Amino acid sequence: MINRIKYRQIPNNKTLLNYNTSLQGTTLEQQLRKMIREGEPMKSTSPEIFTERKEGVLPQYDIRADKWDIAEKAMEKVNQAKIIDFHSKKEKKSDKTKNVENAAPTGTEGAEQQPTT
Repeated sequence: MINRIKYRQIPNNKTLLNYNTSLQGTTLEQQLRKMIREGEPMKSTSPEIFTERKEGVLPQYDIRADKWDIAEKAMEKVNQAKIIDFHSKKEKKSDKTKNVENAAPTGTEGAEQQPTT
């Protein structure tokens, strides 16, 4: 005979699992069947954004141009800040070297020379 150990079961009323509560929309085929059957036009259409090739891409529909301009302007500001930072560090370094050269005389200028025997 096998001894079975009984564990106390903890009721699990709460769960961390989330389930999908979204609603499924109608497919294009279903909308077309309804349109043919009832004879009414589709109401849920998007505006036409395609243009003639000779007109090119309209600015309001060009997804790359707007982001590119923003990124270009931001990078220009970053580069200008780096250039200013570089020049200010260079000026500080040159000021320090000038102060050191003017403040401390070299070994032979300030000392008297003694004769060697």
